[in-house]
Amino acid sequence: MARYTVLVTGGNGFLGQHIVRLLQEKADFVTHIKVLDIRKFSNQLNYKERKPVAAFVGDVTDESVLENATSGVDCVVHVASVVDVRMFADDANLHKVNVTGTEQLLHVCIRQNVRSFVYCSSQNVVMGYKDLIDSNETLEVPSDFLFKGYGVTKHLAEQVVEHHDGASLPDGGTMRALTLRPVTMYGELDFHWVPHTLKWAKRTGGMLCQFANGTMQAAYVGNVAWGFVCAVKAMRENPDLGAEVFFVCDDTPLANMCQLVEPFLKSRGFKLTPFVLPYWLMYCAVILLTCMAWLIYPIYQTNSTLTTSSVRFMNMRINSVYSKAKKILHYTPLYSHEESLRRSIEHYKTI
Repeated sequence: MARYTVLVTGGNGFLGQHIVRLLQEKADFVTHIKVLDIRKFSNQLNYKERKPVAAFVGDVTDESVLENATSGVDCVVHVASVVDVRMFADDANLHKVNVTGTEQLLHVCIRQNVRSFVYCSSQNVVMGYKDLIDSNETLEVPSDFLFKGYGVTKHLAEQVVEHHDGASLPDGGTMRALTLRPVTMYGELDFHWVPHTLKWAKRTGGMLCQFANGTMQAAYVGNVAWGFVCAVKAMRENPDLGAEVFFVCDDTPLANMCQLVEPFLKSRGFKLTPFVLPYWLMYCAVILLTCMAWLIYPIYQTNSTLTTSSVRFMNMRINSVYSKAKKILHYTPLYSHEESLRRSIEHYKTI
């Protein structure tokens, strides 16, 4: 079998770990795997390693690390990113990693004759202040992003990726690049969305107060990771595939945020309140908390992810479809909703 090497940046993170696992288990054409992360890679999903993995420690702004990591690579899956939707987001760091880092990685990939580049963007690039129902890839980006710093930098990074698609390589070949937009994810190794909700429920005596009236979309991380493996395979089989954007989601039923986490709450013996706080009350409460945070910021710095944007998000109707990924990347969810829940509950019961 001809050698085919894939580099996964951010491969030690939530989504990255699942991509590496599926490259090991479901991608027979991949012979070698490289991982670049700010922390040394380790197998946290307890799968059998069938292929050699070379781990590199550093970030995507370190050119010397990038040179080593991309040497001999056929395809780069660029997942490494800063996700910062806090009250006082670090906009400079968001731009440095998400935009400048992506551009620098692309420049190094061109010098190293990397043929394929798969970029991990986000559904956030199409999220403004209006509901999005069954949105597809023809949807234009909003004039005002809901999560401003993060949404802007992911959009700018998408533009950088599109600009470098079709770049001429030193060996006479061409680099093709495409973008995948995952939705909110749950599953093994999630230490953010659902775990934060579980901690909040524990603090309030095992009862989570419902405050979401919208319709939210979420997907099992294993299915999203499979979408990236499908993209790698599709680009290998079709060297002309590039300059495309794809939403990646699955068949998790649409629901509000509280309903989506309810199975995980129940697995811990927690439950939802029978009532739902009205949107206006939550919004006003968060405005008050934000004002208080600004006032005390010089003497005590608090930086919550509970913001007016997050409250707005949880009370909107937002979902995308994966029909384009199904048609071009031959992607369909690898795991049923029942299997996704089973795998996820086993994780959330232990944290």
